[in-house]
Amino acid sequence: MQIRAKILELLEEINGELSVFDPQSQVSRFNGMPANESLCVSPGFQEVMGIARKVHTLSNRSFDTTAAPLIALWGFGEDGLTWQKPAPQEIEAAMERVGLDLVHMDQSGCLSKAKDGIRLNLSGVAKGYAVDQIAGLLEDLGQESFLVSIGGDTRVRGPKPDGSSWRIGINRPLPGADLKDVIEKFEMNVGAVATSGNYRNYFRTEDGLFGHIIDPATGYPTLNGTVSATVIADTCALADALATGLMVMESTQALQMINGLENVEALIIQLTPEGEYLLSRSEGF
Repeated sequence: MQIRAKILELLEEINGELSVFDPQSQVSRFNGMPANESLCVSPGFQEVMGIARKVHTLSNRSFDTTAAPLIALWGFGEDGLTWQKPAPQEIEAAMERVGLDLVHMDQSGCLSKAKDGIRLNLSGVAKGYAVDQIAGLLEDLGQESFLVSIGGDTRVRGPKPDGSSWRIGINRPLPGADLKDVIEKFEMNVGAVATSGNYRNYFRTEDGLFGHIIDPATGYPTLNGTVSATVIADTCALADALATGLMVMESTQALQMINGLENVEALIIQLTPEGEYLLSRSEGF
């Protein structure tokens, strides 16, 4: 089987496990089941849940895969954009079904929920996980130099065939910015990088602009001034989840967390009230 066909087969398998847009996927089946049932999930699903719990703890709950009811309420879930701000009582009701401690996974990899209506949205880690799996497949097939990228989540092994390093660009966090419009660039030969931002997936009403990254502690889109967060790590799944968490956290606390981790670096970009970009870096970035 050709490499392309193997990759497509792998992606189809991952979607069947983790995609909320596939009504027959494992995560969709979990989301639809009541609290008195359990679902035994694949090893890949278990791995993703482990990463999600790790970053949930590291980020002081800023990264929470049970925020699915809030994501859907704000119109960024599988049902599509609603273009309207939810009522406070709707947000309060959804918040009662948010909290990763409400999801239990036993030693056999079987998931259960503490109450009806608990749902998972794994989009903040699944894309990075898919990148890692493709990278692993390429390594198993004997590939010694490659770049894998899905929606900007990237993993490299190199150097490039011509001996040079891979060049990675961070998009300017501006709505409508061309993908070639970069605000920062760097080189790497091994590892992963993921960027999370609020500048492409959003809606605007008379009340303001609302991005797709929801703060699970408030139920509202993040309002901390951070418009982009990039993380470099050994794996793309970890970088993906951390980047999402950094978007929610206060920037100083976020960089303190990153500086306490081995082999992890980050760049946080904020937009000042004057319309200027403020770039804050971890110690090794």
